Amino acid sequence: MFYVFVSQCLKWWMSCQPTDEEAELMYDVLYGWFEKKNKWMLQLEHAFTTLENWEYTEDSVTLAEAGIRSKGKDLKGSIAQLIAYVKVD
Repeated sequence: MFYVFVSQCLKWWMSCQPTDEEAELMYDVLYGWFEKKNKWMLQLEHAFTTLENWEYTEDSVTLAEAGIRSKGKDLKGSIAQLIAYVKVD
């Protein structure tokens, strides 16, 4: 049943011919909030670490910062994001 639904959605998506106005609306629905709230990841990380009583050690922060700066990137975003950047690089 689920696969039939997914198949129908995919078929619709492949034949979809949106207008510019519809495409702009879809973009705003998918990405608009995240662009307007560019600090959402920091707020989410802060809320989670507060809820779970977690803290980053000085060493983890220092290592994340050093890894990003050595790759020539600017330090920005949450610590978890910085650690992920280092792992991807």
